[in-house]
Amino acid sequence: MEYLPLFYPFIASHGITDTSTPYILWVPIYIVNAMCAFTLPYNILGCITVLMTPIHMIQDWRPVVDPITIQWYPMVLATLGLMLRYRSYHLSQSLVIVYMTGVHTPIHLHRHMTLINSLGVIGLYGVISRGRWIHEYLQGVLEGDMERDTWLNRSILGILNAHMVLHVCLGII
Repeated sequence: MEYLPLFYPFIASHGITDTSTPYILWVPIYIVNAMCAFTLPYNILGCITVLMTPIHMIQDWRPVVDPITIQWYPMVLATLGLMLRYRSYHLSQSLVIVYMTGVHTPIHLHRHMTLINSLGVIGLYGVISRGRWIHEYLQGVLEGDMERDTWLNRSILGILNAHMVLHVCLGII
């Protein structure tokens, strides 16, 4: 499992491209999600993340407003549920990392990377790749440490939820 941390900076840095979307859209979404991250009960916050993740992942292949998206949602949600249930197993962790590294992140960067936000992606990649504690934290997330209600976990869920909400909104408008 020593190879998995090599992919963490690549995956984690792709969300910075959100700053290239219209400010009028991403700033309020991130502000509202930051407020929700620290005011909602933690189990509700996690539930929102789990329910939003399949919609966001389906967007790699289908538009949000497509009827097929609605049909695929239960299957993708069930797959995510199984992977969460068995997250302590190497296979489940590897599948998540392989999908994020080989499918989701490249598609996202292809769609949203600009010359300006590429500097943010490269900078964030550099910071994350140098931070050993970040690698340990992300490995813990894969293994289930996200179940604990901590300030850092709430922050990460707030950012994840904002990223997913933003891209669902972009898929609709």
